[in-house]
Amino acid sequence: MPHHGQTSHHTHKKGHTKAKSTGKMKFSQLLLAFILITLLSVLAFLLYTTYQNKKSTSPNSISVNRPNQEIPPGLVKAPTPYLVLPQGKQEFNIQGGSGDIPIGKKIIADPLDSPRGSKQTISIDIEYNKPIDGVSVAVDTDNGSKTYIMSLAAGDAKAGTWTATWTMEDSHEKNFMMTFNISYSGKKRQIPFPIR
Repeated sequence: MPHHGQTSHHTHKKGHTKAKSTGKMKFSQLLLAFILITLLSVLAFLLYTTYQNKKSTSPNSISVNRPNQEIPPGLVKAPTPYLVLPQGKQEFNIQGGSGDIPIGKKIIADPLDSPRGSKQTISIDIEYNKPIDGVSVAVDTDNGSKTYIMSLAAGDAKAGTWTATWTMEDSHEKNFMMTFNISYSGKKRQIPFPIR
């Protein structure tokens, strides 16, 4: 027969083990509950953001809602909704350029998006510390390239506006670029002007 003290000691030991396993079970249940709550929160957040993105357009995006596909007379339809060229006379300032080369300051296109068969006038302001010998512009369109000689319309050969006018003979829905070719002091410099 065990002593009274031994039995008490043994019973105390059993109670301690039960308390320990109950503590482990509570911890694992709490951990499982925490993981489930976290997963549900992430899922709810993802569903909410997906709903919001479908509901409204981002402020940095451009959307075109055009129920009528007819184009009013005088307007030109761009090949994609992503690049619609502005109509009429447009002015572009040229940034940068330094050193011993001619510097383009401003380009004016009148109009920028001229349809086939219409007139287009392009001018560029150029500055250099010596006289410019001449300027031409190569116009690349959908089916080819044409070069036009520009004339000095204002200012002088050191700081002047060079201009050319032509009739647009080709479409420019996919490819439209101009390159200004400047001759100076027996050298040449190009200023590219990509449009489309």
